[in-house]
Amino acid sequence: MDDALRVCEGRAKHYGPLHKVFLRVGERDGVVYIDLGDGEWHAIEVKPDGWRVIERVPVKFVRSPATRAPPPPADGGMIEQELRGLVNVRDDSDFTLIVAWLVGCFSPRGPYPILIVNGEQGSAKSTLCRPLRLLTTRAPRQSAYRHYQMLCAHLPPTPASAPASTTATPMRSCSRAPGRS
Repeated sequence: MDDALRVCEGRAKHYGPLHKVFLRVGERDGVVYIDLGDGEWHAIEVKPDGWRVIERVPVKFVRSPATRAPPPPADGGMIEQELRGLVNVRDDSDFTLIVAWLVGCFSPRGPYPILIVNGEQGSAKSTLCRPLRLLTTRAPRQSAYRHYQMLCAHLPPTPASAPASTTATPMRSCSRAPGRS
């Protein structure tokens, strides 16, 4: 059985069609595809005129065993309303930098932004980064996910009662993000 499997793998490797594979975000013909990480291999198709969830994805994704599906996307949300209460930053310009960083994370090719978070001890730097990491990766650490759930459950109704502010500083971009094809 092992020999037959090796023969099949060899034929596929040397004679089969070559496909570019992507981790989480891919692109084909100017259209961006974001893997939803579910069992049916659904993806979000993003075009200049909008987005939709599709079943038959024209790009190939690869997943790690730790890949988890995020909550299903919902139409009609506003990032200012959805994200602003979860991140504690000094002012609107820092919030704009974080949103720009998030958008850059879902670019199918580089350069990719690097987010550098500055602040004093106890200024909620880790609290800021946990929901951002969960938004940009499908494989959160278990403890971070539990902390994120607790954070959402105890989120104050207004940002005014949030802890001391944190500053987001863009420094530079890199040409290739880890784990990207």
